[in-house]
Amino acid sequence: MKNYFLILSFLTLFSNYESITNHENNRDSNTVELKQKKDSLVVYGVIKDNVGESFKYARVKIHNSKRKITVDENGKYRINVIELLNKKKELTIEFSFVGFKTEKRKITKELFKKNNMLEINVGLKEGSVVIECNGK
Repeated sequence: MKNYFLILSFLTLFSNYESITNHENNRDSNTVELKQKKDSLVVYGVIKDNVGESFKYARVKIHNSKRKITVDENGKYRINVIELLNKKKELTIEFSFVGFKTEKRKITKELFKKNNMLEINVGLKEGSVVIECNGK
């Protein structure tokens, strides 16, 4: 009789665990749905330098617009471009930092995946800056 109660207790415990797991999986799928907003197209990623270190405070700008953001201290950026892509078929995103060559990437709506997000990671390369002055 004691074994019967142990088995019954184990089955009850297992069934509770399974229902909790199913509930957590359902909650995770709801979270994913929240990220799939139709009113946003988000470009995100990391900017690194030529040796692979994250670039702190680089600049991300949408060419021919006033939209620009500064990358965070980990080199990460995130920008919603839906309004601009609704007006134009194609956008050019510029990634820059003083002393490094500006990188450009063209994007269209077709590049975005089902979750309305597009990952673009960029490595900036050192550039030379020439300063001319007239010496007398």
